[in-house]
Amino acid sequence: QAMSGYAVPREFLRAGDLVFFAEPGAPEIDHAGMYVGKGLFVNSTSSRGVVYSSLDNPWWSERFRKAVRLYFPARESID
Repeated sequence: QAMSGYAVPREFLRAGDLVFFAEPGAPEIDHAGMYVGKGLFVNSTSSRGVVYSSLDNPWWSERFRKAVRLYFPARESID
């Protein structure tokens, strides 16, 4: 998913955009979530299950790498 869609600057995130994270200095993305609005994203943790987290939290902010907005080409009707 990190290579799909198109990049979105953090200040232009919309609900449904995917957000990606990596450990500081690490080259590969190791965590993802879905932006839900008002600076929050939903993600799954091994210890607490599915949770809402803030992009403004320093822990997440330091690890934020990119955001992607997926797009789906219009399909012709088969009716």
